[in-house]
Amino acid sequence: MRLSPKHAAVIGMVFWAGIVWLAVAAVRTSTSQNAAADSTGQTPAFDQLVDYAATRPEKFEVDLKGHSMRRGDPIFRQLPASAGWEQVGYVDRIDPEGARGDVLWYQTEVASSDYQLVAYRNRGRFNDVLETLLPPEKRDRIQQRITDTLSEHGEEITAAFRPVVENSLKESAPVLEDALKASVERHEAEFKELGSRWEQEILKDRMIPLFREEILPTVREHGEPVAKQIGRELWDRASIWRFGWRALYDRTPLPEKDLLKAEWERFVDNEAIPVFESHMDDIVNAQKQIFVDISENETLRDEVEAVFKEMAADKPFQDLMKTVVREAVIDNKELHQIWARNFKSDQAKAAIRLAGERFEPVVREIGDDLFGTREGGIDPDFARVLRNQILGKDKRWIVAVPLSQNATTVSAPTMGPSGTRTIQHGTGRVPFPLVIMAAQEGLNANPTAPNEANDL
Repeated sequence: MRLSPKHAAVIGMVFWAGIVWLAVAAVRTSTSQNAAADSTGQTPAFDQLVDYAATRPEKFEVDLKGHSMRRGDPIFRQLPASAGWEQVGYVDRIDPEGARGDVLWYQTEVASSDYQLVAYRNRGRFNDVLETLLPPEKRDRIQQRITDTLSEHGEEITAAFRPVVENSLKESAPVLEDALKASVERHEAEFKELGSRWEQEILKDRMIPLFREEILPTVREHGEPVAKQIGRELWDRASIWRFGWRALYDRTPLPEKDLLKAEWERFVDNEAIPVFESHMDDIVNAQKQIFVDISENETLRDEVEAVFKEMAADKPFQDLMKTVVREAVIDNKELHQIWARNFKSDQAKAAIRLAGERFEPVVREIGDDLFGTREGGIDPDFARVLRNQILGKDKRWIVAVPLSQNATTVSAPTMGPSGTRTIQHGTGRVPFPLVIMAAQEGLNANPTAPNEANDL
């Protein structure tokens, strides 16, 4: 159906009026956003679209050896005066071998040659989650909250739980002792086998030669002079005649016996003990010096430490200890019943209720630190964890570091052997710079929001 000239003119006027209206609205929006952008350093969304359509992005080749990059991995730079982050490009192409790729740099206001590219990766492991969710400043804040709460209520809570714990330990001691004894008896053959092996491998092959080489010379050095002095005095006091004729008499068929034993007891009580007592100070000093020299012997200390470490790391010993602990403690139903009964008592319930009342405020504060608040929204670090763990995002990214801030203080980006730009491996904790396209009006409603929104 063909339109009449009149209808065509009306439709044309409406069309061009709509175009003019859209242009005026865009100019107004751009003007208001420019005013808001002056205080945030952000480029208005409309201007970004115009710049992107009117300019040609820069494309250059990079060396990706040693990096697990993927097509589409973003590139960020930090805005001046820590005003947040902006994405300036992304990895556009990767060779099938993964050794090289192309980077598309679409932020034409800054030159890519003024930046060094540094790659970061979040593998999603437990350590990565902890580092993301608990950065140092947040960890210190949470630790301080717990410390303050324990300082204020620790004694009160401890006093409430002490009778419950003491009663549980008192009832558990005989049960645990019987269980350990029974478990050791069940594995007596394994303990004997382990002891025989250690006796040969450790005691005879290592410890006895070590004692002979390191300890005996020290004992001889400090103990021999005192021993010789005591021996001379005992020899001077001993009477060979008294011992000799009594020994001969004991061998005769005469009625009285044990004269040699009686003489020996007399000699010990009346002669030997006084000699030892007179040299007691010398004996103690010699023992002290022996102990000091042995404790300062690095060879002996290192070897003993190595032996204990080997014994603790011995796989059969570890397995045997695990079995004993499991049988005596973990699988001990009687022990479990004792603790369950005590912690279900009225006294234990009152202590638990008291601890809950004292710790509830700090637990809520820690929850706000970790997950965010209703007023402030989701915590940025928690948002990073959700995006990485649930959505599988933000696993790899590149940060464009200004050359003036680069630790190498070079004047140009590092280049590979073939002339391609290289990407350095990032070190330290650098969280993924979450960028949200939010309306400036919403940001300006809260004067503290711009930096937080940019971080999100």
